[in-house]
Formats: sequence, C-alpha cells, structure tokens
Amino acid sequence: MEISSIHSGDDYDTSEIESRDEMNSISQSELEKRQYRNDLELVRIELESKKLQISAQRHEFQEKIDEIHEIAENAERKARNYQTKFAQLSEKLNQTSPEGNQRKYREEIAEIVNRQKLLEATNRQLQAEAALLEEGLSDITVNEQEYANISLKPKKQRNIKVIFNMTRGY
Repeated sequence: MEISSIHSGDDYDTSEIESRDEMNSISQSELEKRQYRNDLELVRIELESKKLQISAQRHEFQEKIDEIHEIAENAERKARNYQTKFAQLSEKLNQTSPEGNQRKYREEIAEIVNRQKLLEATNRQLQAEAALLEEGLSDITVNEQEYANISLKPKKQRNIKVIFNMTRGY
C-alpha cells in the first residue's frame, strides 16, 4: 500500500506539474499575445503621431505657399506701378526733349521781346506826355495861399486841370 500510495502520489504530482506547465504555457502564449497587442497599439499610436506631424507640416507648407503668393502679388503690383511711373517719366522726358525745350524757349523769348517792344512804346508815349506837361506847367507858379487852397482839396479831387484853372483864376 505504501508503494501504491507513493505511486499514486507521483501520478498526481506529475499531472499537477503538467497542468501547471499547461497553465504556464497558456499564460506564456497569453503574455505573447498581450505583448503583440501592446506592440501593435504602440505602432498605431506612432502611426497616428506621424499622421499628425504630416498634417502639421502640410499646414505649415500651405501657410508658406500663401505667404509666397502674397509676396509675389505685391511684387507684381509694385512692378506695374514702376512700369506706370516709368511710362509717365518717359512721356515727360519726350515732352521736355531738347527740341521741345528749344521751341518753348523761342516762344517765351518771342513773347518777352513783344512785351519789351510794347513797354518801350508805352514808355516813349509817357515821356512825350510828361514833356508836354512840363512845357505847359513851366509857366505856372504857385504861391503859399494857392498852395493852401490846393492842399485843402481832397487828393482825389486834385488834378492838373483844376490846379491850372485855380492858378490862372487868380
């Protein structure tokens, strides 16, 4: 009995060890499955992270592209403004070319000469009238009483004829 009990005890121990091994093997495979799932989840997280990075870079690149388009549009606008200014300056330069300036100067000189001639003619006429007045007034003498009468009249009412008549009337 002792042997059988030992023998039966050994069987029990062996089956127990086998069941423990099976449990260990299950738990080993379960651990491997869990490790695989964890690794897979890490890969998914890394993939999602990469997708977000790519999206962020896409957004940054789009902003840079928009900035470059804006800079290009401003440059085009400035180029058009400069072309317009250049055209205006070219037109002014053509208008003020030496031939145009010479013609303009000749016209101005001709106008100045005409004005000078007119002024000289007017000056000669005024000199002649002044000479006639001097001749006509040379024989007029004014004494203190006549001067007092003349100075009493307002300046606007004084003229050569009135003064001449006042002095002849005495």
